[in-house]
Amino acid sequence: MAVLVASSAGSAHALCALLCTCTVATTSLQFGVYNPLTYGDVSSTAKVQVKCGGVLGLLIPLTVYLGAGNGTVSNRRLSSGTASLSYGLYADPNFTVPLGDGTGGTVVISGSVDIDLLGLSPGLEYTMFGRIPARQVTTPPGVYVDVVPVVLEFF
Repeated sequence: MAVLVASSAGSAHALCALLCTCTVATTSLQFGVYNPLTYGDVSSTAKVQVKCGGVLGLLIPLTVYLGAGNGTVSNRRLSSGTASLSYGLYADPNFTVPLGDGTGGTVVISGSVDIDLLGLSPGLEYTMFGRIPARQVTTPPGVYVDVVPVVLEFF
């Protein structure tokens, strides 16, 4: 099972719109095999990476929003045909702070990226934590996938 996180460009404002570019990339969240009859949750991690380039030494504030995919930001679903599994994306390894678009009790990824004069800034790397709750016993075998839209906004 995997959550495939798609990347899309966001919006730029003011000076940065003319003098810099930013991109967002993600790694897949791979849960592996899920056995609904076991008592343990299945968890995994993935990375969100933001890189910016430009010609000026700017500190660029940014926000990364994670969209709904197959469910909602507060009720995510992995799908296989008509079957689905609940899962969550979290900002912390204790699975207590849900990641999303800032609605429904979710938080966004925010920070800032330095652009040096050569545009070689290391960027921002953020770890997100995923978890499938145990005992979803009505789930048939299959390959379950979700595609989560990612929007990067930088200023």
